[in-house]
Amino acid sequence: MIARGSKVEKFEDTRDSTLDIIIKLPDGNQSFCRSRKSSLTRTRISAKLQEIQRQLEEASAKYDSELQGVLALQKEELERLRDDSRRAQDELRYQNRNAHRDAEIRIKDLKQLLVRQMQEAELSVKAQRIENRREFEQIVAKLMEDEGRIRTEKRRFMEQTIVDLQEKKKKTPRGAKAWVEHCL
Repeated sequence: MIARGSKVEKFEDTRDSTLDIIIKLPDGNQSFCRSRKSSLTRTRISAKLQEIQRQLEEASAKYDSELQGVLALQKEELERLRDDSRRAQDELRYQNRNAHRDAEIRIKDLKQLLVRQMQEAELSVKAQRIENRREFEQIVAKLMEDEGRIRTEKRRFMEQTIVDLQEKKKKTPRGAKAWVEHCL
């Protein structure tokens, strides 16, 4: 046995002696297994190790399946949140399009109202101009009737004023916009 690597130890009935012998035993068993070229699977320790390894693999598989379940739940939650986000974005785009369309309609209506008001103002100015011309012609006709009663200086002054007013009327621009610009 000594030839195969066994060692002799003396037991002295003390705690230290016992520990020295016990500590050297695992080294001897390991070298014994190595020297016999036996695999770890053929020993009693290997059976325990295999049992522990099997339990660890089962625990790992169980933990992996739990993690897969949690991961699947989180993926479902993420997809739900993405769908909610897409719906919210679509709703926001829809509201923006409607608001933009409403604004365009209001602008179009305001432009039409402005055009209508300008046309009404232009018609009003034309009507006023026609009324003014009629009154002017009535006054001129009345003055021409009374021409014989007015003194010569006043009549010349009056004729010159009528000519000036008629020339001024020809220079006055037409249309409401032009009339407003002319007045300003």
